[in-house]
Amino acid sequence: MNCGPIFGAGNDLYCCDDSQIRRNSFFHFPHSYDDTTNRGSLTFTGEKHFRTHDIEILSKIEKTSSKCSIDDCKRNSDTLCNHCQAQFCTKHYIVHVKLANEELIILTDELNSLVGQIQQHDRTQPAFTRPKKWQEEAHKHREMRDLIDDGDTSFKQIEDIKNNFKQCRQLCKRFETLDYFHCNINQNDMEIGLFNGNLFTGGGQKWKLIYKASRDGISASDFHHHCDDQGPTISVIQSSDGGHLLGGYTSESWSPKG
Repeated sequence: MNCGPIFGAGNDLYCCDDSQIRRNSFFHFPHSYDDTTNRGSLTFTGEKHFRTHDIEILSKIEKTSSKCSIDDCKRNSDTLCNHCQAQFCTKHYIVHVKLANEELIILTDELNSLVGQIQQHDRTQPAFTRPKKWQEEAHKHREMRDLIDDGDTSFKQIEDIKNNFKQCRQLCKRFETLDYFHCNINQNDMEIGLFNGNLFTGGGQKWKLIYKASRDGISASDFHHHCDDQGPTISVIQSSDGGHLLGGYTSESWSPKG
């Protein structure tokens, strides 16, 4: 099927192929759903046809009973590592956390090195004084050291730190180019997700991002490659004009056959 997410048998919401480029996505609402607003196809974005800014698809993580992921361990798993999605028994989860804390120490040293590199390439430093910024940086370093000393670092915190490293590395490379301060500032913006999975954790539900158009590709084939046969999903769509958010939930898997 040469299209992205569709809701309703009558195409109440239809996202076309390359929907970030083409203004061919549209609403045929109401058809399969009731209209409680009396605005029809103008309900969601104010226009019948629209272009998308981004699309995110999240898949529900189903709980399953499984064995510990460590080879030769016969115990049942009772803890899911949100960092690597592996299942562990209590004994091996403690070992897993210890290894992660040791990794954090190495990452801390690398972060200090990267911060030093960025400061060396900061051409605006002679012209500005930023005591508040450096005070905040000092607090961040102190908080990171406290995490290591406490030995109670979560995998989410480690993942956040790793992501910060990646951004620091990218910024280091940009600082080294002569035309850095002439580039489009939007290129240095951090990617912000449209959907906060933490808001949908009722009843033990957990969701994972399986597709993001701006990251994984905007074509219909990209969408189906990442989303087909993934079970129940939530779709979040942001329109290009006005930044309107819309979407829906489906209990059935996406399929190229519709």
